[in-house]
Amino acid sequence: MNLEMLGNLNRIIVFILFVMLFVNICALNFNASVNRYLNNDKQTIFDIVYKVPNNQLSFQKTNNTFIAPINVTLNLKKDGIIVLTRNFDQTAGAKSEAISASSNYYTIDKVSLTLAKAGFLAELIVKDVNSADSSVQSFHLDLLDPNALLSDIEISHNIVENQSNQLAKFHRGDYLFFVDPIPVFYSSNDTVFVYYEIYNLNKMSSDKYNYIQNIKIYNENSVITDITENLSLDELPSKIIKKIPLDLQIDGYFNIDITLTDLSNSNKYTSKNNISILKEYIKVTRIFDTDEEEFILMSYFLNTTEKKQWRKLNDTGKKNLIDRFWSQNDPTPNDNNNEFLDLIKTRINYSNKQFSHFEKGWKTDQGKLYIKYGQPDEIVSGITQANAKYSRKDYKVWKYNGKDRLYLLLDFQNSGNYKIIMAKNDDNEKTDPSWVSYIINTQFADIGETGWISDIDDDLKKLIENE
Repeated sequence: MNLEMLGNLNRIIVFILFVMLFVNICALNFNASVNRYLNNDKQTIFDIVYKVPNNQLSFQKTNNTFIAPINVTLNLKKDGIIVLTRNFDQTAGAKSEAISASSNYYTIDKVSLTLAKAGFLAELIVKDVNSADSSVQSFHLDLLDPNALLSDIEISHNIVENQSNQLAKFHRGDYLFFVDPIPVFYSSNDTVFVYYEIYNLNKMSSDKYNYIQNIKIYNENSVITDITENLSLDELPSKIIKKIPLDLQIDGYFNIDITLTDLSNSNKYTSKNNISILKEYIKVTRIFDTDEEEFILMSYFLNTTEKKQWRKLNDTGKKNLIDRFWSQNDPTPNDNNNEFLDLIKTRINYSNKQFSHFEKGWKTDQGKLYIKYGQPDEIVSGITQANAKYSRKDYKVWKYNGKDRLYLLLDFQNSGNYKIIMAKNDDNEKTDPSWVSYIINTQFADIGETGWISDIDDDLKKLIENE
């Protein structure tokens, strides 16, 4: 291989790696699973459930809510050729920015299709319309045995009695059966709900369908549930919701097997699924390891009195104040997640990536504003006059329209670390009394004269004019 060929090969490898990295960055992560059931004609019904967490979507604020349009495409393929396509448009909604950034809130839906022949593949594509990020999952659609005694097993953390039309696709009888495509339980959970359907039993002389049912939850190391019952049914098919008690002392990956034995002929059939069990952990409500850094972050949101109180507290008191701060700002205190804390973590990460220079971005003035208020509605950049104080410097104007807040930031050291020199409608930020002289030479500050910076922001003009 000559050097030219080797160089071309290296460029091809780099290009492939770049494409793989780009695809990974732009991927939208969602969970999906397939369960199978039989209809009256012994055809297989496939229920594809998918769940898209809010933190995978790009929400846009509309009036008093946050909206993220989603496009879903289901392709049915045979021998690599698309034979059927369905498109669905959805809209994810969130009541607050914190909820829109949380992984604990999500959009869930179910797509059903019926097949009489095998050999098909389902391709589910989910796309975030705002960001154009998308991802695909594929499933081989193997038919359920027409003579099966059992359907697949559907798993839920909880069910709610509900006879309304809310989430109609997830109704099982008079219950909303909340499905997680990847079931995860914590060691504090004491119950798992399963849904399944029973078919093809034979009647006994008692004119009933008698069978033995065994439910087993286990892994290679232990068995946490093993229940055997003698049961009977008056009619088939029968739709079953079963509440299974759990005694969870360990964590890990567990199988759930349900085995039916037809007492009329001793035929057996087993359906399988699985769950993951995680140990509970003591949740420490904080972001940084040290109390002092945590206080710097909290001080962005505290008033003067609260900041003074910090210095009077001992170590225990400081930790209690930290916990109280995060819990009081939690918009949904009754669940296991603090969306406000998650949002601030996300903004800190963004600030560290965008605003870090000689110190972490979250500690800069730009980082502070972004952590408190998020992305400005408008950013105007400019350069000060040559004869202004400290000569020519870059400046930025950050505008937040909702509260009519405006901040003027100046890059004193030409390092990218902008400092707030003027704040409008924010009593927590100090304005430098001589901020005007940093921008223009006040001797030539008449409107329309060359003393003005030509592209200066209109709001800034008005403020300077009033000085």
